[in-house]
Amino acid sequence: MYFKSVYLFFCLIAIFLSGCAIRNGGPVGGDQDVTPPKITKENPPNKTVHYDKTKIVISFDEYIELSNQQREITLTPALPENPNIYLTRKNVVIDTKNTKLQPNTTYVIQFGQAIRDINEGNVFAGYRYVFSTGDYIDSLYISGKVVNASTGSVADKVRINLYEDGVNDSAIYKLKPAYFTVTDASGNFKIENLRKGKYKIYGISDENQNNLVDPNELAGFDRNELNLDTSITLKDPIQIFPSSGNSFELRSAYIDNRKNALGFTQPVDLLTINNINVSGNNRSTLINEKRDSFIIYKDALNTRPQTEMKVVAKSGKLIIDTLVKIENPKTDTAKFIYKVADQIKAANYYGSLVALQFNYPVSKVDLNKLALIEEGKPVKIGSYSFPDSSRTIVALNYPFDEENAYSLKIGKDAFTSVFSQKSDSFTLKIQLPSRQVNGLLEVMIKLPLSDTSYIFQIVSNSGSVNYSKNIVLTQKVTIPYLAPGMYKMRLVKDVNKNDRWDTGNILEKKLPEEIIYYKDDLNIKANWELVDIVFDISKSK
Repeated sequence: MYFKSVYLFFCLIAIFLSGCAIRNGGPVGGDQDVTPPKITKENPPNKTVHYDKTKIVISFDEYIELSNQQREITLTPALPENPNIYLTRKNVVIDTKNTKLQPNTTYVIQFGQAIRDINEGNVFAGYRYVFSTGDYIDSLYISGKVVNASTGSVADKVRINLYEDGVNDSAIYKLKPAYFTVTDASGNFKIENLRKGKYKIYGISDENQNNLVDPNELAGFDRNELNLDTSITLKDPIQIFPSSGNSFELRSAYIDNRKNALGFTQPVDLLTINNINVSGNNRSTLINEKRDSFIIYKDALNTRPQTEMKVVAKSGKLIIDTLVKIENPKTDTAKFIYKVADQIKAANYYGSLVALQFNYPVSKVDLNKLALIEEGKPVKIGSYSFPDSSRTIVALNYPFDEENAYSLKIGKDAFTSVFSQKSDSFTLKIQLPSRQVNGLLEVMIKLPLSDTSYIFQIVSNSGSVNYSKNIVLTQKVTIPYLAPGMYKMRLVKDVNKNDRWDTGNILEKKLPEEIIYYKDDLNIKANWELVDIVFDISKSK
């Protein structure tokens, strides 16, 4: 009897413990909690006036955490020292005891995506706590949109900085703004609870999240003075662009017996070396698209290595005037070589299916030493051309037929470089591009009746420029070879006629040159011709 009682006792204990485990364990199955925390009390209440407390306590219905507090939680207008924000159980506490709150000022604390429940991580998004040290809550706002000046696309996660009157333009490089916010996924923004007054507004990409404009960051501005008597929605979007900024430096220099090479931190408008202007388009200077890198070839007779050069460069109002010294300059002994240039680029850009690309500028071409073979028979090349100012590309003018086979016999000394180097003999087999794997695009471009120059460009979805042509008159443009894919079409208004898109300058209040995009994307298909496209900007100013 005793053993039966003991056995029964232990069975009851086991059943009891098992039941406790089931009751205290996590839920089995069922829907996951997706409800964000809810506010149960705000002390003092949101939108309090005559604030004279030392703490603000916001209570929730469950335990919470603060995520990415430094990035997500913001206070405007900015203070020299931010309040201490911390958690106690289910409360967010904002300690303003040691902050120097200004009189008659409306303050806004934005929590962004910071507040979330501690178990499931559900976010209580977009919470704003507003209070005033004065008699009322300021209620004016400024709203608008931000776009990328180069691509025309909306710009999300852009920091919008608002400065009060009396702050100069250079403040964006060293002084944090009074008010700020971030654009949403559609590029829109809204800064609320502003008081009456004059403001300056800027947009910055703020890659390092320091709320200032730094080198290599995109920035933009609204050039209108914002006199806030009533709420404002900006008429035009803020364009962000690579700003010329307030820093202009020589970042690299190289000298050998044949060339000088210089790199700068900003695009260069004017460059002189030893008092000689080398910033123009000519066969002695190679300039990259951004105009921040230069290769300057020396005269063929001047092959003695230099050890120094006087460099004067100008970018906007910024000037570099320095003496560059190079110890032990190198000697360039590279041979004069060539290859067949990319044939699709040759066809689209140079107007010829066959072009030769050289490593040094060409000073002389002897057509009598070039023998073109078509389908096994020699044919005569009518002429040649230099498609650009570098003279490193020689385009051969002949009515090539993509159905035929070609080879090009280049005789010795057919080409001469600016350094009096002679080319070697060689035979090139030429494989022409095929229309069967490419598409053709034909566009009628209608321009305004003015002397303004434009740059017509075809841009892939990745942002690379697949075709570019300078135009000044209404004309039809045919691009015979485009790889299948989606493209955008645009016109750059080349106001200063320097054959490139010029960015803006924050300090000079200079906007970038206007870029006009065609209304639709272009779908290029293999073995297909897209024609009867009209890009009409004739009525634009």
